[in-house]
Amino acid sequence: MTAHGAAARLSGLSKELLFDLVEGHPGRERAATPMAAAAYHNIFIDGEGRLSTCGRSVPYATDETSCPSLLGHGEGVMHLNVPTLMPSTLGGERAVSVSGKSSHSLVLAADGSVWSWGHGAYGRLGHGDEQRQLLPK
Repeated sequence: MTAHGAAARLSGLSKELLFDLVEGHPGRERAATPMAAAAYHNIFIDGEGRLSTCGRSVPYATDETSCPSLLGHGEGVMHLNVPTLMPSTLGGERAVSVSGKSSHSLVLAADGSVWSWGHGAYGRLGHGDEQRQLLPK
């Protein structure tokens, strides 16, 4: 599935509902919402620099292990139908940019730090190991 296909999964939501879910403030002045569409999940940054995700975790392609860390909400969260605020505060920093792939996600914070979560195979999370991360680290 392409990134365009992932974004199309949100097509069932009206633009007003999507902004209200992501911004968290119905009726607030609308602005562009930074977001990333990955193969199975989407990541949003609200007006306060907080992260939300929706989508589903799927088995990792090369070894078929599950990837419950894909949504970044911790153990056991495998499927979210609407953008849901993530528990991580990124150390108190605002998120300014996001990127998502089929098995991991990256966030750039306002202080220049990079946070990642997901399947850690091949060192793709940049933490010096191959461990999965359930929350942004």
